[in-house]
Amino acid sequence: PVAGTYVSIGLTASGATLSNFATVGQVWLNLRNDSGTMPGPLTYEWRLNGKTGPLLATGTTFDQTWNTMVIHYDPVGQLVSASVNGADLGSFPLKITPSFVGFEGVGVLDNFVVSLDP
Repeated sequence: PVAGTYVSIGLTASGATLSNFATVGQVWLNLRNDSGTMPGPLTYEWRLNGKTGPLLATGTTFDQTWNTMVIHYDPVGQLVSASVNGADLGSFPLKITPSFVGFEGVGVLDNFVVSLDP
């Protein structure tokens, strides 16, 4: 547990491998430990268009050690939704054309799964 560590997942049109989501991420979810304590509160931010775009949701969640972050995008319905540790962060209309899905950060990410709904 180090203060300021974070993990982000998201969708982007850029293949950049450094600070992609913070600069050009189309939709991304960030989870960070601001306190440096374990277990402790984790801060989440769900954003559009890097850090300059709209903040869709923010808050805190208790560190469950195995924290779950989910982004769901329906390109047909043009709707994006997200959740952190089972807490629904809402759904928003969004028309994007992501080329990449990924994760980045200074921390640990296990069990990264990408799936295509039938």
